Amino acid sequence: MYRSSGCLTDRSVYGKHPLPTLPSREREIPVNLPTPNRSLLREVNERIRDVNEAFSLSPATYELVCECDVRSCMSRVDVPREVYEKVRVSQGRFLVVAGHEHDDRLVAGTEAYSVVDVVSAESAAEALSSAG
Repeated sequence: MYRSSGCLTDRSVYGKHPLPTLPSREREIPVNLPTPNRSLLREVNERIRDVNEAFSLSPATYELVCECDVRSCMSRVDVPREVYEKVRVSQGRFLVVAGHEHDDRLVAGTEAYSVVDVVSAESAAEALSSAG
């Protein structure tokens, strides 16, 4: 490796000298902001709705992708159209498969799906201190 303009560059293209393992630095993401995965899944579900509307389909329910914070989750959930529209009014509200609430605050739900709010770190700390 050599230093070029302040950057380390791997000169060994064929892997003769593997890169050293560097300690990982955890990025702190505020709990009250949607994770990139959640935002992406929300966008996917928006496109599902848009496609239905583009083809003049008015289904009673949408088959959506779970918007939980587990990166590997690709579960699907059927959500009534009117519930979907109400959830989309709030930026911090998401639709997840029932049981995928994790650290979120449950707002409403059924056996199939849950509507959750992303909980802020401050709210979580307050809830813990008032419970104890």
